[in-house]
Amino acid sequence: MDLVLHFRRQETNLLNLYIELLAQADQDTDGRLDDGISNHQLVDAVFSGKTVDGDLFEGQDGLDLFLTGEKFRALLDDLASAGAI
Repeated sequence: MDLVLHFRRQETNLLNLYIELLAQADQDTDGRLDDGISNHQLVDAVFSGKTVDGDLFEGQDGLDLFLTGEKFRALLDDLASAGAI
């Protein structure tokens, strides 16, 4: 049986993981993301928690992490100013 879960992104480490994956994929520290690196980063994630009824759960799935538009541009600017890309 499948279980559909909703998470508040702010209550996960997914954004930090995404930032780390982008920085690791980039090989040149030149202030911009290398050509050929997608804003989509794939990761296998393990989730655990408790339902509102108090039942514990754990599972895993593949996630496609990505940002677009202004949020992605701001993230790249932050990575560049930190010398991460």
